[in-house]
Amino acid sequence: MQYVRTLTCVLFCPIHALYHSDFFAFIHRLQRLVLRRIVCIEPDTSNFLVFRDTLSSLFLDRVCLTWGAFVTLIDYFPNLRDLHLSEPSFVVDRQPTSLSRPPRGKFGISVLPEGTIRVFSDGFSKLELEYDELEITWVFDQTPPRIQRVISACEKTLTRLTVGLDKGKLRYHTPYNEIMNIF
Repeated sequence: MQYVRTLTCVLFCPIHALYHSDFFAFIHRLQRLVLRRIVCIEPDTSNFLVFRDTLSSLFLDRVCLTWGAFVTLIDYFPNLRDLHLSEPSFVVDRQPTSLSRPPRGKFGISVLPEGTIRVFSDGFSKLELEYDELEITWVFDQTPPRIQRVISACEKTLTRLTVGLDKGKLRYHTPYNEIMNIF
């Protein structure tokens, strides 16, 4: 287990089942973690992840987590440079508005469900962020002002912005000037 650098966990409900098996206790040098279809990620999740200083890439796909867990995960990994969320579902809890240090690197978000986009954009816009790359793919009928709040949260340090629309399985990437016309 000490040689594992990439790990993908799928369909754990809840993820605490992994914690109690001491599975993560032996993975010390993990660099990339993918969590797919995980239910009930809570703020204390990071207490079980011993690869704090080595993780540089985190991909969360169709996970259910509290807002506090999301902020705790961002803050817990000091070397996290690539964070991507795909179809997440956020449960509202206390919404932390500060991090011990602003995260940097690349942040990607795709296909936020309508109930989630409000919670996400409200919370995200309150955090101090220094992402230099932002990649957003959203469902066509979602409100552009909420998407604009996500972009504005990173505008001080942003050097690359990729924005696209998702219409089912077809993804349309729109030029920057057309995106600004939408807003």
